[in-house]
Amino acid sequence: MAAALTLASCGTVLYDVPATRSADGWTITVRRLKDGPNSFPMGDGGGFAPAHGQRLLYLTVRIRNDARVRRDFSYDACDLDAGPDAMLPSLIDRDAVVHALTDKVESYDPGEERGRLLVYSYPKGVFPTRVKCGFSVVELPRF
Repeated sequence: MAAALTLASCGTVLYDVPATRSADGWTITVRRLKDGPNSFPMGDGGGFAPAHGQRLLYLTVRIRNDARVRRDFSYDACDLDAGPDAMLPSLIDRDAVVHALTDKVESYDPGEERGRLLVYSYPKGVFPTRVKCGFSVVELPRF
């Protein structure tokens, strides 16, 4: 639990104004984007760290299935731009007090909503200008 509390307190908040968008039967709320810390504690006592020349960005989102049927959501649909490139999440965390990773694709029942923490390995010296989840786009301020 100490590792989770440490992660919550470290890093620089880049965006902290919840923005909700709906498209294609999904409602996405982008809640927060943080730069760092540059390691993510794993349950095996180790950690996930970015590759050389990269850093970790943490995107907190809420996802809701607005359709009347159970559907799968792929978190690879949530990318951050890095210039002309689109960066996909490296890890998906259940966004609870204790870190618990989940699969990159999860099934959502009708009306079901979940919070998730998406961890990106992202180039140093570059800042995203938008978050895109499926057909929903949230513009980010220029840093």
